[in-house]
This record gives sequence, C-alpha cells and structure tokens, in this order.
Amino acid sequence: MYDPSSKKWHHPTNPALPTKLIVLPVASIGGLVCFLDIGHRSFFVSNPLTQSFKELPARSVKVWSRVAVGMTLNEDSTSGGYKILWVGCEGEYEVYDSIKNSWARLGNMPSTIKLPLSLNFKSQAVSIDGTLYFMRTDPDGIVSYNMVTGYGSNL
Repeated sequence: MYDPSSKKWHHPTNPALPTKLIVLPVASIGGLVCFLDIGHRSFFVSNPLTQSFKELPARSVKVWSRVAVGMTLNEDSTSGGYKILWVGCEGEYEVYDSIKNSWARLGNMPSTIKLPLSLNFKSQAVSIDGTLYFMRTDPDGIVSYNMVTGYGSNL
C-alpha cells in the first residue's frame, strides 16, 4: 500500500538574493532559476541546490513588465552554459549568453510574427531542443524562437 507520508520533499532555499530588491522568478531550466527585480533593473540567476547566485550584466534597454522570459541550456556546446531570452510586446528582444557573459540585442522579431504580442511574465516559456515556445493571446497561439538559429515564428 502507498504511504504518502513516506515521501520526503526537499525545499532548497535561495541563496542570499538582494534584500533591497523584490525579485520574481521568471524562468527556469536544468536546476537554474532566473529572477528579475520588480524595478526591472537586473536579472539574477540562481542554482538553489548549490546555493550559487549571480547578477547578470546590464542590458542595452530597460525591461518593462510586458515581457516574456525563457531559458535554454546550450546543449550543442561542449562548454555547457545557458541562454536567456526576453521578448517585449513590440517584438524587441535580447539574448544573454552565459559563456560570453553578455547580452546581444539582435533586433526585432521577424515580420512573420504578428505584433504587438500579448505577453507578460505569466507567458511561461517551454524549452524544447533549444527552441522556446511562448503562449500568446489576441490572436491566440504560440510564438517560437530558436536560440541556436535566431529564427522566430508564429504557430
């Protein structure tokens, strides 16, 4: 017979996130959690199991609340690492590469994607084989972005 009390849950704590900021978890993958402070000044990446914590470099543009954030692991790289994508409602976006420790502003989403996007922090991204998929509304659908090729599309 199954005994639910026999299961033990581990609740790792986040390493010392800045106390003067209010941060929200906005994406995760492979045990890493990406946070964004409410003032939209900085992204942070944490590994709760190893208690590691890192503030990412500043971006070239300010991130507003109407953005979606996703993460992928660099599976095609022998050096590991991860990438973070934030995309705004007007199609602007930047990609952070942990190997380079920098953000790249690659432009706007291609013209095949209907703008404006109805996105927010609740537009949870799903990462499959280096491609991020975001739910969108108005019209309902899915926006995808391949982190390796840099190609985005509507589904």
